[in-house]
Amino acid sequence: MSIDRDDSETTETIQAEDIEAFTDKARLRSLFNARDKASEAIRDASLNRLKAQERGASKQLAQKIVNQRIAACVRAYVSECEPLLRNTDIGKQLLYESEIESFTVPYQYQGKDFTQVLDVPAGEVDGRQITLHGLDQYLRFDAATVQYGETTVEQTPAGFEHQSPVTKTVPMPVRMSETIFRELNDLLAQLDIGLQAETESDDVASYDYSDLI
Repeated sequence: MSIDRDDSETTETIQAEDIEAFTDKARLRSLFNARDKASEAIRDASLNRLKAQERGASKQLAQKIVNQRIAACVRAYVSECEPLLRNTDIGKQLLYESEIESFTVPYQYQGKDFTQVLDVPAGEVDGRQITLHGLDQYLRFDAATVQYGETTVEQTPAGFEHQSPVTKTVPMPVRMSETIFRELNDLLAQLDIGLQAETESDDVASYDYSDLI
C-alpha cells in the first residue's frame, strides 16, 4: 500500500514532535533527579557522617566526605539547570553576576598565622576573604591554596633553625552549597517550570520549558 506525499509529511512531523516532547520530558526528569539527589545529600548529612565513622573514618574525614558529596550533588544540579539559566535574564544574573557568598579562611594552621591566599580557581580575594560571583564561579571552585607563616631564621640553643611557611588547601564551606541549593530552587519556582511535580508522574511531560533552553 502506497503512502502519498501529504501523509508522509504528516508522519514525519508527528515523529519530530514526539522526539522533541520526549527530549523535553527527559531533560526535566534529569533536572528533578539531580535536585532530589542534592536534597537527599543535604538532608542525610548527619546520618552519612555517622555511617562513615562507623566504617572507621575519623570525625574530620567523615565530615570531609559528606561535604564533598553535598558539593558534588549541588554542582550536578546546577549543571542540569544551566540551559535554563543561560536563557533567562534572572538566570544569567545568578549564573554570572550575583554575589553567591563570601567566606573567610582560618587565621591559623599548625600554630602559624595566615600569610596570604596563594591561589583560587575562581572568585575574588581580599585578605582572608574569598567571594564567589555567580554559579559559574561556584562550579569552578574546589579549594583555595593558603600560606601560613613566613620563612624565618631563629637562634636556638642548638644553633640557627630555619622556619618555612606551610600551605593548606581550604575547601569551600558546605553552607555555600546549601545556600545555592535553596536559591536555585527559588529561582526555578519563579520560572514556573513545575518544580513541584513528582518525578515519577506522567504530569512531568505537561511542563514545557523548551523555549528557555
